[in-house]
Amino acid sequence: MDESAAMGRLAQRNTDGAARLARGLAQGLPFASKSFDTILATFPAEYITDPLTLSEVKRCLSDGGRFIVLPVAMPKNRFLSWLFKVTGQAPSDAMKIIQERLEEPFIKAEFDVESHVLDLKSGTLIIIIAKAPR
Repeated sequence: MDESAAMGRLAQRNTDGAARLARGLAQGLPFASKSFDTILATFPAEYITDPLTLSEVKRCLSDGGRFIVLPVAMPKNRFLSWLFKVTGQAPSDAMKIIQERLEEPFIKAEFDVESHVLDLKSGTLIIIIAKAPR
């Protein structure tokens, strides 16, 4: 689901037409309550932590359903390595701060939250898993 018609066309093309897509805003999801076991958001904008968005996602999730969000990917490159070295910081310190700040809105929205930092060869990902209460 996306508000942008252009992004919808891109998603349709990237899924070879296999996905059913909807156009709209996350703050007013056009789905019945408890419609999904899992909702996934990849690289969303700041709307993702809007209390209205989180309320709508929770409404649309089945009891114990999961809202999986991939909000951040930090590519590994020489410049970032140099920058962390010069500032005396470690990438893990920065990721921990980002991780804690990203969890907060989900906790306030009464999701059970766990987050993971996934260290890949190409970069580091933060994944938030917010579970709807049972």
